[in-house]
Amino acid sequence: MVRRLVVAALAALCATTAVPAQAAAPVKLYLNQGATCADGAMWVITPIADDSGGCVIIPRTMVNGEGLDNTSEAFATSKKNKTYTIDAKKPLTGTFALFGSSGLTLSNAPAYVAADFTVKVAKKTIGTVRVEGPALPTLPATKTFSLKLPANLNKVKSNSVQVNVQWVTCVGLCGVAVSGTSFLNLPVR
Repeated sequence: MVRRLVVAALAALCATTAVPAQAAAPVKLYLNQGATCADGAMWVITPIADDSGGCVIIPRTMVNGEGLDNTSEAFATSKKNKTYTIDAKKPLTGTFALFGSSGLTLSNAPAYVAADFTVKVAKKTIGTVRVEGPALPTLPATKTFSLKLPANLNKVKSNSVQVNVQWVTCVGLCGVAVSGTSFLNLPVR
């Protein structure tokens, strides 16, 4: 009898106790090259790591933001990308990477590289991440980051994510490491 009462009490408790829903996992978005070498470089952000990074090696001669080539790369999602509901209570995290070679061939010594990655979500600037250090084509300089999202982005629906890369230092062949190496984890609901 006591056993039946305990079982009945536990069943009633379980029926009235709400189990909290698990939070959605962040969406991983990759910085990719979206075109073939013949079409020229086109920088995109997609939910799939692209392995077509062949045109990303760009000869540059720059030191401390000054030099012959101060081009930048602007990565952006397409309007065709899925729209996400942003969870601004969690940080935007990820890793950005740069590769380099000190000469005009990939077999040379490491290059010292530095670039600023400015991140925008829903057209609002979230922050800037500086990546710098020695880099080779096979061993990039990387920086893992965590940026606080502004509270006014909470529950905003958007498919707009941009990463603008401004080079600071590179002498030789340098580029943003794509093909799954540079990515963002966008917190969503």
